[in-house]
This record gives sequence, C-alpha cells and structure tokens, in this order.
Amino acid sequence: MGFCLGLEFRSNPHTSLRRHFIGIAVFAMGAVCGIVLGMIIVDVPSSWSSSALPVVQGLAGGTLFYVTVCEVIPREKARWHQNSARKTAGFGQFLTIFSGFALMCIINYMLADDDS
Repeated sequence: MGFCLGLEFRSNPHTSLRRHFIGIAVFAMGAVCGIVLGMIIVDVPSSWSSSALPVVQGLAGGTLFYVTVCEVIPREKARWHQNSARKTAGFGQFLTIFSGFALMCIINYMLADDDS
C-alpha cells in the first residue's frame, strides 16, 4: 500500500512537496493507529475479542476491496482500452481477477481449521 501511495504521489505532477508530506504523515499515522487497535483487541478478554476481531478484519478487507474495485480496476481498464490494438484486454483482466479470486478461495479452503 505504501508503494501505491508513492506511485500516486509521483504520477501527479501538480502535487506540492507539502502535500506529499501531509499524505505520507496521514498514511503513517493510520498504520500506527491500526497497530495500536490490533494490540488492544488482542489483549482484551476473549469473549469481546472474538467478536471484535472479525469486524476489524472485515473493515480492512472491505477497504482493500473497495479501493481495488472502484479505483484500480476502472483506471487500468480505461488505460488498456485506449489502445485499439488491445481488443482482448477486458477478457484478460476478467480472467486475471477470476483466477486470483479462485486461488484465494483454494488457499482459504486448504488452510481452514477442521474443528467439526
């Protein structure tokens, strides 16, 4: 995520050095706050921690999913479709996304705890 943030800053030539530092500081403080929140959740009693941890993980996963679906994929799709020689770019992008989803499902299935 830090690499993506740096790439976004670098790709916009109209951003001042001050705005770069503000963006990096906000990003760094977000990481620190996330670490502190995780440490607090792990150290609290198990009944509260077992219900709060999935919520926090869902928020983190949802944030990454939102950024991917609403920002990264549309931008890459627009960039690839500007060139008329790349007619199959949409199918290739769909195939890549589907393969990644399938791979993550397989990994999740293989690593699942079989408590039953």
